[in-house]
Amino acid sequence: MINLKQKDLIIKLIADIQKQFPEVQLVNVTPSPENPNDLWINVTWPKDEERQIDLMEFNAERGMDILLDYGYHMMVMPADELDRNGAKPSFDPFASTAYEMPLQ
Repeated sequence: MINLKQKDLIIKLIADIQKQFPEVQLVNVTPSPENPNDLWINVTWPKDEERQIDLMEFNAERGMDILLDYGYHMMVMPADELDRNGAKPSFDPFASTAYEMPLQ
């Protein structure tokens, strides 16, 4: 389950990502298949490979900051191929029903 602090961190992280990478949009948040306590933040992916690398580096740094400061392991992951190629999500990802994990 996503608690309120995690939701707040996700919203801030997405806002920071969109400042640097305005083409990136949140698709959903899911538990990691390896560890349900870890969260995968699925986003649309830039088309340009150099921008993808920059995004991965940005996310690695921010993800480590969140882990060290708050103890939450969150990884930004590319959404499926359709979303990476610029498709827009057909729902509001910030609506509570868009999260695949309910809030506590």
